[in-house]
Amino acid sequence: MPQVKVKGITLYHEIHGRGEPLLLIHGLGYPCEMWFAQLLIFSQEFTTMIFDNRGTGRSEKPDEEYSIRQMAENAIGLLDHLAISSAHIVGVSMGGLIAQEMAIEFPKRIAKLVLLSTHYGTGYWEATNLLWEETLSVSTGKMEEIIREKLRFSLTPEFYREQWEIINRIVKIRCVNPQPAYAFMRQFEAAKKFDAKERVRKISAPTLVLSGTEDRIVPIELARRLAEQIPNSRFYEIKRASHLAFIERADEVNRLILEFLRQ
Repeated sequence: MPQVKVKGITLYHEIHGRGEPLLLIHGLGYPCEMWFAQLLIFSQEFTTMIFDNRGTGRSEKPDEEYSIRQMAENAIGLLDHLAISSAHIVGVSMGGLIAQEMAIEFPKRIAKLVLLSTHYGTGYWEATNLLWEETLSVSTGKMEEIIREKLRFSLTPEFYREQWEIINRIVKIRCVNPQPAYAFMRQFEAAKKFDAKERVRKISAPTLVLSGTEDRIVPIELARRLAEQIPNSRFYEIKRASHLAFIERADEVNRLILEFLRQ
């Protein structure tokens, strides 16, 4: 099993393809298998690395305080272990917070940066507090039922209603290595404490910010504000897509990311 001890924690990781290094960082509660719509495409051109954040999937899940800085250091530690001096980074949602922290604190390690469905912290929780109260209230029933119900918040109603094969695949991925409730809350609290509004201006890597127009978890205006604060960045909205735009509109998202990385 491809696991490595970095910064005091064992992380599960996979490496696919050949080419320039590309590290994909997932969000709150999601294991690395959730990159199923990107992995085959990206690995045709890049050495594509995926891993489970602490508290997720097949990585360790200590019941202790987590921080975004800590998870960023874990990701840098993984690059160190793989002897990679710099890489392109794609981060989605909480993974986007981790990617921001990496780009701010370890700028020489970042070639290009892609931030998807994410924000810089300030104003986020005030804007989404009621939504999160509703989301976190879904906690009774079988795990499969809870996961399926929570997906309603991350997908457009049309996709949730029509794409049952993909939804079943997501539910299966989440159920294979289930995340304990305490680990979810440890990640959640780490994300809640993150605030980089006054620091994202330090990001020097060329940056692409993507956001779904129907995203309820991270409203598009917050993603747009993030892009406005990062020098040398560009913003692109994904029409008719919600928080999981990289799955709902995978072809478009993949095309935009690859075009950006090739330039």
